[in-house]
Amino acid sequence: MKIQKLLFCTGLLAWAGLSQAAEQTITFDPAAITAGIGTEGVSITASYEASDAAKTSGVGIKLYFDSSKLTFVSLTGNPDLEDLFASVAVITPDSIQDDTGNADEDETTDKKAVFAFLSISSKFPASSEVFTVVFNVNDDIAVGSTSVNVTLDPAAGYDGVAAPVVVTIVADTDNDGQTDDIITMTITMACSMKRMHFRSMRQSQ
Repeated sequence: MKIQKLLFCTGLLAWAGLSQAAEQTITFDPAAITAGIGTEGVSITASYEASDAAKTSGVGIKLYFDSSKLTFVSLTGNPDLEDLFASVAVITPDSIQDDTGNADEDETTDKKAVFAFLSISSKFPASSEVFTVVFNVNDDIAVGSTSVNVTLDPAAGYDGVAAPVVVTIVADTDNDGQTDDIITMTITMACSMKRMHFRSMRQSQ
């Protein structure tokens, strides 16, 4: 009886291991961004990795954003993967679609870019930078945050995994291209350094 139980448990563990799918993962750099209202050229680079380090037939990607806060500028595939980029080399604003299905489960996003990397001979690399997307932060919006989300259509036998990019939007009241929180931090650091300098001078006298 003990041998039968042992064999049964061993079989369950083996089945569990076989049933756990490998993952295709998209990560972003940076994973979080702070940008001022009206900031242009906010750039995010996406990297891909297969958890089993295997080449695959590719991956389908949908990228979602809130057009009331971010204006899509361009999405450019990695030139090294140009033969596998199953869309034009650069996705332009004209290619952006309405987010009608809410597949990212985020009611705040209303637009999406849809594209894919495909390899009929299953030569899509196990790890690579895959694309760079550029946004402008809209004018006349409130400070706050918004997410750039991704959903994946993975290759057969894989699960798709992707975390959002959080864009924190802050004020730029003097329109100098620097966010006010950065200016405040710079002034504070400068004052602190000056106080430290004065203190050291007094101590040396």
